[in-house]
Amino acid sequence: MKTLRLLLNSLLTAVSLAFPLLYLWQGNTQSWHWVALVMALLWGVKGLVNVGKQRALALIVCLLLGVFALLRSELLYFYPIGVNLLMLALFGGSLWQKQTLVERLARLREPTLPEFAVRYTRVVTQLWCGLFILNIVLLSLFLAMQQYQLWAWYSGVIAYVLMGGLMVGEYGVRQILMKKERQHDIDCP
Repeated sequence: MKTLRLLLNSLLTAVSLAFPLLYLWQGNTQSWHWVALVMALLWGVKGLVNVGKQRALALIVCLLLGVFALLRSELLYFYPIGVNLLMLALFGGSLWQKQTLVERLARLREPTLPEFAVRYTRVVTQLWCGLFILNIVLLSLFLAMQQYQLWAWYSGVIAYVLMGGLMVGEYGVRQILMKKERQHDIDCP
């Protein structure tokens, strides 16, 4: 089941990346309904595999994409905005919980996090929220200005480069902080 979820998430990421790039390649939205159908199918399978709220969310996204595909709707331009809104809700909503989403992920690797690490995960969660807000604002602006080439480049390339940069940068900062904390533990027994 874990392998199937990983496969589904990988395929959804690949198709989500491909669909703005398809616009760049073709210069129009004529074949988007096929991409929407593939995404709807993947979200549908994800809905069948998941349980609870995740199941409901996946099936709702499946239904929406299916309708967009059948209508050949240009509402698909809003798919990357919707994904960023969803991620903002997940990450941002966790800021009002005892553990942020980033902290929960960190605890999968290291169940007993020191206090400095808990504070750090909260800051990282806030950084991710900032990036999702930036993506939403820029993508909405490009659509409002009918700058579809900019929308395609940003949603298909630039946003992923920014996310990768945040991941790599955060990893580097985390390694430096962990090294300083270990050194502090050695210096102050």
